[in-house]
Formats: sequence, structure tokens, C-alpha cells
Amino acid sequence: WDSPEDVYDVDIEPAAKQSLSQLYIQYKNDMMVAQAGRIGRMDAHLDDNVYEGIIAKIKPADKLTLLVGAISSFGEIDYDDAEDFTRITRLNGEEAGDAVFFTEAKVDVCKGFSTNPYVFYHQDYASVYGIDSDAHITLGDNTKIGAIVQYHHVNSEVANTDDADNYGLGAYVKAGPIYFRAGTHKVDGGTSGTDLVRPVWFRDYLYVDDQTVETYSQDARSYYMLLKFTTKIADKKFWTSLIWRDTEYNEDGDVEGTELQFGYQLTKAMDINLRFFEYDYNED
Repeated sequence: WDSPEDVYDVDIEPAAKQSLSQLYIQYKNDMMVAQAGRIGRMDAHLDDNVYEGIIAKIKPADKLTLLVGAISSFGEIDYDDAEDFTRITRLNGEEAGDAVFFTEAKVDVCKGFSTNPYVFYHQDYASVYGIDSDAHITLGDNTKIGAIVQYHHVNSEVANTDDADNYGLGAYVKAGPIYFRAGTHKVDGGTSGTDLVRPVWFRDYLYVDDQTVETYSQDARSYYMLLKFTTKIADKKFWTSLIWRDTEYNEDGDVEGTELQFGYQLTKAMDINLRFFEYDYNED
């Protein structure tokens, strides 16, 4: 299906296209699991949920997990057109490299502190270097207080587009079934030029809600609060969450939003989730 708002000026997919959401070959032993073909996320900083390529998750030590991979396109069945990463810089007058190559390390440094550095490289398009860190203390059996620091640098190879530095800061409290988090995020950019604030294959993980189009506009700063309650009903997981976020972007744009969710685990393999949201846009 070709959207009338398709940003590509030609249709580069056939009129009829068949697809499978996942189809892969897997190798697994005590230290590693590797998949090649049309595969799932495996906790990488990649957008979408299914990809075409190869990813390996390696655990060489109890407190260290490595992710390495090469991804050539998105594989999720949805409304997107032309998800082959080779074609994403056509406005730059040239095509990008065949694949995104990446590596991530998830390290439990010590009790109460973990970190996740990562590197992504896509020839003739962009590279991303980043790190996420979580520090917390535990009070009693059911209470945890912590802080989250997120940062990544985007190195742009797109013509007339500058590099970008984005970050997020947050604090959270988890007490029994209740989780509360508040913080801020800042996306680079300004009036002097255009920054590549987010490569198209990079996951918009800085934001706790799902309405994230304007938040990756130039010079966007967000403030947010998240409250989540989790329990069991009839031995099945039930959760509800409330999110508030206010974002200023492009100097004179502003959006304030609220999101409410209710979820229930019907079976081991199936959840149901109801989501209600309202977002008010104001662009002077």
C-alpha cells in the first residue's frame, strides 16, 4: 500500500508484495544465540520490531552481554514503503551503504550500577555513538530509587546536515507495584542549520510515550512524568500507566500530551492493551 503522503518520489516496491514477519536461521549454545534472516529486535537500539540481517547476542561473562549485527532493512509488515536502508539518502544525491553495522555492550559494573555503550555505523549516511547508564540504591525488599543518564552523538554524512548531540536525564522510584519516573530530554538543533537528530533506523528510545514525531524536530526539549501500577488479576499480569509530557521545539512550537494505558495478560503468548491519548499542538 502506497501512502499519499509517501516521502519518496517514486514507488520502488512492486505493486504486489508478499512477506513473512519472521523467517530466520538460528544458532544457539551456552554463551551465544545468533539469528540470520528476518529477525526480531533482541534489545538493540534499532527502530521497528523486525529486521533483515544478522544479530548475535553473546554473554562472555555473568555481568557482560554483547550485541553485534548487520541490518540491511526493516522487516516489519506495516505501512512503510522503501525500507531498504541502501535508499535512505537519495536526497543526498547518492545511496547509502548496504547495511547498518553495530555493536552494543550491556555491563553490570557493580551492585546498583549498569551501563550500555553502543556504536552504529552506516556508510554515506550516519554513525551513532552513545551510552545509557542506570544507578540505583535498594531500600528494603521492595523499594528502589535510581537515576538514568542517556546520551548519544550522531555523526552525519548527509549533505548540508550537521552532527547532533542528544541526551536524557531522569529519576525514578519503584515501590512494590508502583513505578514513578520524571525527567527531561534535549534534542539538538537550532536556527543556523539542520542537524541530523535521528537516523531513520535509530530507535526513539529517549521518550517514554509513543507520540514522537515532533520530539525529534530541531531543538526540542521535553519534560515528562510517568506513573505505572502493575499487579496480578486471576494470576495474570495487569498494568496501567499514566504519562504526561510537554515539549518545546523549533523555537516556537509546543506540544503537551497525556497518555493513559490499561493492559492485561490473556495468555502466556498474548496481551491486550488499551491506549488513550490526547496531544495539543501550538505552533506560533
